[in-house]
Amino acid sequence: MDGTASVLRRLAPRNHVTHHTNIGVSGALRTGFLVAQRMGATYVVQCDSDGQHPIESIPALLRAARERLLKPSG
Repeated sequence: MDGTASVLRRLAPRNHVTHHTNIGVSGALRTGFLVAQRMGATYVVQCDSDGQHPIESIPALLRAARERLLKPSG
């Protein structure tokens, strides 16, 4: 174990999910998206730790998503 679960408990004590077996990245993402959906999330953002998509870009990404949802199409 790499200690991720203990870090998550410290950072978000009420909202953490753990798997007792390794279900891989895609399985973990699926679980996270399902939990976010059940919690009523409007948007979910996933960023890898390699910096390819910097977390600083999240506000601009959310603004763009909101603008598209509010503009009529067709």
